[in-house]
Amino acid sequence: LSRTVDQFRDQMAQQISPEHPLTEEQIAQTSRRFQDAMNDSLQEYSRSHHAVILVTPAVVTGTPDITADIQAAIAEKMNGGE
Repeated sequence: LSRTVDQFRDQMAQQISPEHPLTEEQIAQTSRRFQDAMNDSLQEYSRSHHAVILVTPAVVTGTPDITADIQAAIAEKMNGGE
């Protein structure tokens, strides 16, 4: 989860430049969209796989890492897909 949020922050930072500044409202709106996309993606994965999603520190062993799946779902939602 923190890796996904960090990746989003890095991408936002790369978009901000003197030639292409973002307003505080644009940053807030994009952050809300990301948060909604992340929450929706986690809930959809949990429902469709009948699974409880845990953050990495809570996992002892033997559990698949679904980070890439969740990141892909978030990216799709952020790009206008459902």
